[in-house]
Amino acid sequence: MKPYPPLATLYVASQLREAGVSVALFDAMLAEDEHAFAAMLREHQPRIVVLYEDNFNFLSKMCLSRMREAACTMIAMGT
Repeated sequence: MKPYPPLATLYVASQLREAGVSVALFDAMLAEDEHAFAAMLREHQPRIVVLYEDNFNFLSKMCLSRMREAACTMIAMGT
């Protein structure tokens, strides 16, 4: 499967950075395995996590239930 750029996510990240917010991005299409998201959460220790799911990537849908268990505030968005 060929990855495509998450344009909506990148647009929002750009706006947040311009507003002075520290932003880290995770793209499930480029992850080595389902543990990569948890590793990124440990590394960055965010207060807020925003999930954007476009219903395209089956692997990321399978991992959403595990992502919810992270110890931080989450905002879910998508179509």
